[in-house]
Amino acid sequence: FFLYQTWCFDWYYAGFHYPFVPLAQLQISLDKPNVHMVSPIYHLPQLGDYTHFNSEGSKWFGGYCGLANKKVMIDNQDWKPIHLTDYSVVGNVIYLKFYAQQYPLVFDSVNVVNRGVSKSFQIRNATDFNQNSFLDIITNVQIVRPDTIKITCSQNPAGKKLTYAINATGNTNMSSGNLRDSATDVFNFPIVENRADVEHKLYNWCPLFEQIL
Repeated sequence: FFLYQTWCFDWYYAGFHYPFVPLAQLQISLDKPNVHMVSPIYHLPQLGDYTHFNSEGSKWFGGYCGLANKKVMIDNQDWKPIHLTDYSVVGNVIYLKFYAQQYPLVFDSVNVVNRGVSKSFQIRNATDFNQNSFLDIITNVQIVRPDTIKITCSQNPAGKKLTYAINATGNTNMSSGNLRDSATDVFNFPIVENRADVEHKLYNWCPLFEQIL
């Protein structure tokens, strides 16, 4: 099974703002060896309905699907998204270790919306399922090793919930994050008639996730 992480939980259903389905999609791709999350889709071009790809986004995602299928079906390799493999809390600091297909990890605010100091990480109460409610205690986020991120908080976050890319405030500010890997794969295709092929990077972007600290 090849799947993507759905994106429009932010606003599509009134009163339903927590990404239970996207989180389940990520979890099953990590739990089952025959399920592969090709990619989240927040970095791909969308239509004005904030739900569907436009023609460029659709073809671009097709490149991701083709690459993932080749790696698994032909090259007999695994395909997993960026995901958290270990963490620790030391005082006011959180250390996060990630699996990625190609290191180093990168914070990219050019190809997606710049999420500011937090890079799209947020701290919430462990039982908080209101995606617009969070504890504003993150003061710095930095990549300290190729696979490791350090998050500094203004108070000890132990026992709280860390989330990533669960941060929207409506359809004009849909959830996204700045974390990707350094994959070098590209997919060249024209997006306008009579225009030369355009290089589309196939970076692997981090899916939205949560972790109780």
